[in-house]
Amino acid sequence: ERNRQSRMPGECNPQHKLTACEVLEIRREQRNGTSSRRDLAERFNVSRAAIDLIVTRKRWDWLDEGAVIIDDGEVAE
Repeated sequence: ERNRQSRMPGECNPQHKLTACEVLEIRREQRNGTSSRRDLAERFNVSRAAIDLIVTRKRWDWLDEGAVIIDDGEVAE
């Protein structure tokens, strides 16, 4: 059996750079065409590759567009 580490998704990961709210905002702006991926990367201080992975749902894939963010940053489905 392989020794695999489990992924700590989203804000549970101590090295996260974005919040769930920011990820939803990135996806919304890309869907609406209001910001380019380059602009989003600069604004959120992450790489263009990180934005690409978020938009294509290869990262933060568990976060649904219909998610509701509670005041303390917790995600409710």
